[in-house]
Amino acid sequence: MADDTKNINTNTSDNNTPAPAGDPAPAPAKTFTQEDVNAIVARESKAAVEKLLKEAGIAPEGDYKAALKAFREWQDSQKTELEKVTSALSASEKAKAEAEAKANALERQITAMSKGIPADKAEKYIKLAEAYINDKTDFAAALDLALKDFPIAEKGVAGSGGNPPPADKNKKSPLPRGVVTF
Repeated sequence: MADDTKNINTNTSDNNTPAPAGDPAPAPAKTFTQEDVNAIVARESKAAVEKLLKEAGIAPEGDYKAALKAFREWQDSQKTELEKVTSALSASEKAKAEAEAKANALERQITAMSKGIPADKAEKYIKLAEAYINDKTDFAAALDLALKDFPIAEKGVAGSGGNPPPADKNKKSPLPRGVVTF
């Protein structure tokens, strides 16, 4: 580290030595005003724009602003067409997915009713069957499993659950009117 510092110091001391008498004196550094810098930047940017216009096939002395405006309008019209096609495609894909879902639901209802499930209970059994569906079990097999675990109760069969049938309204209760039983 000390050697590095020593080298730096020796290098700076070499730069401070006067130039030999036979060499011309170096020109003093030129300073630029802000106006000079702005003019240089404007000139360079104009040259770059002209180069790009020439590469694009537009004459630099021509009306390149009008050509640029026409190009942007064309680009926007193409973009609009692309957006129209994209939105139409997404709408048709959405409609297709909805139609497939509706067809699948109707197919499942038909399958459930073909297995003897009443129409009013078909949706419940379809939901039960969906719990049984996996990679190895399709909907028909899952519906069979749901029917095995939750058989359809016949009307009037003992043990079918639910509320008892309503009592005969003409029959009098042995309890006085207004008595609450627990």
